[in-house]
Amino acid sequence: MDGKHFEDFAVGDEYVSDYRIVSEPDFRRFLDLAGVREPLFESRQYLRSGTDHERWIVPGFLTLSFSLGLFTRSGWIHGTGLAMLGAESLSFEAPVHVDDEIRVRVECVETTRTSLDRGGVVTLDWETETQDEQTVLEMTSTHLIAARD
Repeated sequence: MDGKHFEDFAVGDEYVSDYRIVSEPDFRRFLDLAGVREPLFESRQYLRSGTDHERWIVPGFLTLSFSLGLFTRSGWIHGTGLAMLGAESLSFEAPVHVDDEIRVRVECVETTRTSLDRGGVVTLDWETETQDEQTVLEMTSTHLIAARD
């Protein structure tokens, strides 16, 4: 699949992914891979006595990682994305719990031609929400996208 070239992006383009379940094995693998060792994620006693949560909450960066993965399914930047330049205004609005389902909405909000012949900058607004349509993550990201030859 070929992704969209810089010239193919238009302000207002929107992608909405399918839902993805955040399973307990996903949660555990992420903690192991990232080396996260916190009572919040490892102790049921702490979860019950030290928080307002009855179910495991997942780290915000797991939600972000899954959001990025859900966006790649769009094919928008497959083979045309040259670099992610940054993420601004990243905020975790509400917790995601193990066994929640999440999906991502991504909208193109700006395109800027660069002085480089090879591409331009595309600015995307992101919103990740749960099956209950609760917003759990918001951010704006910038990407260097290849131009057509």
